[in-house]
Amino acid sequence: MYKTEKSFDVIKGIVPDFSSSTKNDINFIAIKVNGEKVNKMPLKENYQVNVTCDNGAIGEWDNDKWGVIVTNMENIPTSCTIDFTYEGKEEFNYSGNEQIFTVPITGKYKLEVWGAEGGKWSSTVQGGYGGYASGEISLSQGEKLYIYVGGKGTVTNRGATSARTGGYNGGGGTNAHTDDNTICAAGGGATHIALVPGLLATLEQQQEQILIVAGGGGGRAQNVTVGNNTTSGSGGGFKGTDSEAFISTYRGTTTSYGYGGTQSAGGSFFYDGAGTLTDAAKGSFGKGGTMLGSGGGGFYGGGTGGYPAGGGSGYIGNKKLYNKEMYCYNCETNEEIDTKTYTTTNVSSDATSEYAKIGNGYARITYLG
Repeated sequence: MYKTEKSFDVIKGIVPDFSSSTKNDINFIAIKVNGEKVNKMPLKENYQVNVTCDNGAIGEWDNDKWGVIVTNMENIPTSCTIDFTYEGKEEFNYSGNEQIFTVPITGKYKLEVWGAEGGKWSSTVQGGYGGYASGEISLSQGEKLYIYVGGKGTVTNRGATSARTGGYNGGGGTNAHTDDNTICAAGGGATHIALVPGLLATLEQQQEQILIVAGGGGGRAQNVTVGNNTTSGSGGGFKGTDSEAFISTYRGTTTSYGYGGTQSAGGSFFYDGAGTLTDAAKGSFGKGGTMLGSGGGGFYGGGTGGYPAGGGSGYIGNKKLYNKEMYCYNCETNEEIDTKTYTTTNVSSDATSEYAKIGNGYARITYLG
């Protein structure tokens, strides 16, 4: 609504240039975002807003209505400027649900994602850490990005009689196990940002809509009688990390481990004990394999060898991204543009750039200008 007598009220939308107005009540209202003149008010987000007018007019900003009212316009013509300063950073904690980011202003943005840690029984029986991925992208005002933040893998009590679901967004779930000596651990979920809604595993036929993925760590189950302290594989990078070999002499000598997911396939497993592991132990697109210790979620999930499991892979292959890279704990490196991966031994429960992640996943979107 526009008032052209003693006040001027702008509520959402395009602000016209009044320099040619026949009423001569106002010359123009200029809009600037971070110092740059634009012709459209930004969408309501985290802004500091300042209104300045000349010729004695007074501009008041109404944040609830997202508009400006100009009064005291006895001296004409009048010019006003609305300065929006965008704080430029949106944080996304784990919620177990879809989260949406609506682009407030056209420009360049940095996307950062951290996958979730796999379940672990103790500090010496370690689940894999979540990976980290980042990239920059040009976005237009009003575009929507869909964010799914991975959940940490859970751990069962001894002799759990029911299965557990994996960490949110693709962590492998656990099987039921009634042995009082066995503790099961689910895989950590991946964190991803896409142009369309849906958990990562549902987007296999829409991979071009996936912008970025950070893989989750494998869960690490334990049989307290065996007491083997090898670790599961961490998530992230062009290939999720394989678990260390689990060697058991509990019922004959058994060696097993889970492989990490890659850019084109879920992780498989090695197992040479009594009985067999089924295809459920293999990772797949967006999902970790399922057993006692389960694979991490990722672009492709990690597989599980029973007790130890591999991590899920990350992804930065979308052509819309540039200045992109991935970091993962003690992992293989790669120099290709679409799979660039660095290894790190830095880990943190806080979302720290270029660090592997302890606990739940995380995502951050930062306006670059």
